[in-house]
Amino acid sequence: MTILVSSTVPGLLGALEQAMGGSQELLLVRDAERLQGLISSPDTDFTALILSDTIEPRPNQEVAQSLWEIVAYMSRHRRPLVPVVLTLARETPVVIQDALQAEVRKTGGDVYLLSHRARTPSHPEAQQAVAWIIGQLSLAPPHSQLVLVPATAAGGSRKSTSMLNLCIYLRSRGLRVLIVDVDIAQGALLASFRVSNEPLEFYTTLPEEYPELVTTYPVELVRRRIYHHHSSGLDVLFAGHGIRDQLDMEPRHLEGLIDTIAQMDYDIVCYDVPGDWKRRNVIVSLFARGNTSPFVICPPGRKERMGALAALDVLGKIGREDGRTALDAAMVLFAEGERNMAVTIRDVRRDVLRQYPMLIDLGTLPHDTALISMVSERQEFCSVFDLAPRRAYCTAIREAARRWMEAVELPSAWLTSPDPYARSARTFWFFGKRPARRTERD
Repeated sequence: MTILVSSTVPGLLGALEQAMGGSQELLLVRDAERLQGLISSPDTDFTALILSDTIEPRPNQEVAQSLWEIVAYMSRHRRPLVPVVLTLARETPVVIQDALQAEVRKTGGDVYLLSHRARTPSHPEAQQAVAWIIGQLSLAPPHSQLVLVPATAAGGSRKSTSMLNLCIYLRSRGLRVLIVDVDIAQGALLASFRVSNEPLEFYTTLPEEYPELVTTYPVELVRRRIYHHHSSGLDVLFAGHGIRDQLDMEPRHLEGLIDTIAQMDYDIVCYDVPGDWKRRNVIVSLFARGNTSPFVICPPGRKERMGALAALDVLGKIGREDGRTALDAAMVLFAEGERNMAVTIRDVRRDVLRQYPMLIDLGTLPHDTALISMVSERQEFCSVFDLAPRRAYCTAIREAARRWMEAVELPSAWLTSPDPYARSARTFWFFGKRPARRTERD
């Protein structure tokens, strides 16, 4: 299986060699003149062509013209068809993008838009491009994806705050995390991430840009709308400040978006859903998928507690693809209330786990209004881990993440970074006194 490579995407050659077990079946061609001769020759046997706009064009030609001649030949004259994978700079004029993409797709391949910032193999965007190319050529099995969906059906339950902090910690462990704001009526995540003053492209404009939706959107259209390189390390897909009309994003459009995201190379996708998700079939269908973890927050307040119990009742009625119910895969995170409340979280925890013994208990979050308030009052984005990584609240978030990772059997190979907030035993020092030496009995 020979692959022609005329691309300088950082890290691509190493990934291809690893996927193919060596470089003996890779043929590097840097200039369009030689490449045109190779693909036109019936003696050249190859199974795929990887192109990019970094190719050296033919004499007296622009790069786009050379690319067009190569792609057009591959789609119209090369038989049997050989898939072409093409990477283009995001700045490429749309008319050129569309023309090349239409021709490339005739070969069974596709086009990937790459930022000029992706110049090193360690750059996240370069890594995503390489993984996409490997996936397009079926050189690696499709990457499995875990989905996290908060299911509490009441406002004020600390759902969004807990979800955000949990995702920030998971990202610190090296996991690729995408947060999607599915609350198209509110778009509340904009304020949490402090990006409301930046130019953004919201996914609610997808139906207008791509009205030919059948099942999924072109991946590059969704990828273009993702806010990359946020200071938290998370990628975010915003709905906006709300839309003029709910019909601007019909259920089929939202379903197409979710199915498109499932094709993307994220380890974890977290959907921030509205409180009335029970009446939205598209969101309910998320809980029916075998890779979804329903995430329920349960505070001691009566309204919030009843919202959590109502969510658990609905989850018990949703059948999953694996034959279980959504309730069997549900996670519950308890949250302490203010002092002198009529009901303590300990009592609530005991009653809920007694009524729903199948729930996976992620632990209890302490009531730390001071820490949450300090984070929310910052003008620039700041997480609880930035301010006070040793606080009990942060420890509880880390413990909840650990229990979740164990419950879903998250592959250890996905954790590419050690816990940055773990306290090393060697860093403990007491004032004027060294720690006691540990004995074998200890």
